[in-house]
Amino acid sequence: MNNPTLDSHLSAQIRVIFDEVESDEGARAIRRPLLVDRVSGLLHELPTTYVFRTLGQKALNTQVTVMYDLAFYLQWLDLRRKRSPSWLTPEQRVRAGKLALTEREVIDLHTWGQTSARELAEAFQREAKNVRVLPSGKTVESTTTNSRLINIRSYLLWLTRSMIEGVINLEDREMAKSVRHQEILNLAFANVMSAGKKAPQCKSLTRDQSDFLGIVLLDSGFFSKSPQGKRDQLIARLLHEAGLRAGELLKLRCEDLDANFKLSSRKTRAIVKVIRRPNDINDDRLNQPSVKTLAGPVTINKDLAAQLVLYVSHERREAIELRKTGFETPYLFVCHSGPRTGKPISRRNLNRIINKLQKIEDFESVSPHVLRHTHFTDLWETTSSKGKSAAEIRALMLLRGHWSPKSKMPELYASRHISNIEAEYVEERDRRIEPNQ
Repeated sequence: MNNPTLDSHLSAQIRVIFDEVESDEGARAIRRPLLVDRVSGLLHELPTTYVFRTLGQKALNTQVTVMYDLAFYLQWLDLRRKRSPSWLTPEQRVRAGKLALTEREVIDLHTWGQTSARELAEAFQREAKNVRVLPSGKTVESTTTNSRLINIRSYLLWLTRSMIEGVINLEDREMAKSVRHQEILNLAFANVMSAGKKAPQCKSLTRDQSDFLGIVLLDSGFFSKSPQGKRDQLIARLLHEAGLRAGELLKLRCEDLDANFKLSSRKTRAIVKVIRRPNDINDDRLNQPSVKTLAGPVTINKDLAAQLVLYVSHERREAIELRKTGFETPYLFVCHSGPRTGKPISRRNLNRIINKLQKIEDFESVSPHVLRHTHFTDLWETTSSKGKSAAEIRALMLLRGHWSPKSKMPELYASRHISNIEAEYVEERDRRIEPNQ
């Protein structure tokens, strides 16, 4: 079964098929992306095989992102062939035992890789009318260009290994050719990639904004008093107070909420469980959310947990009863109006809900991920102010964020706190030296 085509300006198009798989745990759906030609509908076999074999265990969104970069690469190939019909593609060259791309061609790929997909597609269309087009000079972010080049390079390296080293009874000289070709490709791509790529800035609300937001979210007057308004308030609180990713929140089921999780015979806490589950055959959302981090519980405020329980038993139950068709969804947050009443909310719904927070004065940009950044920055600052060591804070951050032990995310979230310490030091120094000026 095909889902609606993921739109783009490129001649190669991404489609997602559903494979229903039976297992001991029952039926489940596996979504597989395919790269096809927009006009003929024919499969781009090698790029699709590459994604399936090397990224088959990764999240669907990751596979689609790589395929989109490969679609960009295929459009560039079309442009090169349109300008020179005798030009051999990397696939044809590798089959003949030749280098996939020359250094000059990698430079040309990099030049176009700095433009938008729309501009590349329009250049190809104009080339079909014998109008030679050069890149306009309007560039995309360097991180976007680098990502494209990295994914295209990985595909070409896989192509080289598969077509040369995959031959039965391969001779040593052919193996050496494969290694040499891969080294040349790596060097050519490394020479054109932007140097000094930095980790993305950890954007979050200021401490004052975060504290004020907490007060606003406890005020029932900000959101409407409708069932939808109560849902929106709980979603905003959960993102702000628990630091969940958008995919984690959208994947939460009612059974993942435990308002009285026992720590001991006398002590309980409220938690939501972050669980990595396979794709759900009954989840009809176009882009199924996914959990990227490790599984585990996240402690939440007991009042928030109590309000979530009331939502499940009242507003959510009413929406479920109003659904027109289909199975009862297990997911926590559902739609309360329109044709999707009683069905789980989408990422688009979630973004719309959080965008309402921009109505708060001085709140320029708020998103689910900004709230996540805010939560973990606040967590670092709070624990640091209580005298916890860096090792203790890191351990706490890893536990609550469900990152792997090798993750550098805790250090990223410490950046604002460190900047504040630096600013305080400079102010104190200026106060000391001012009388001597």
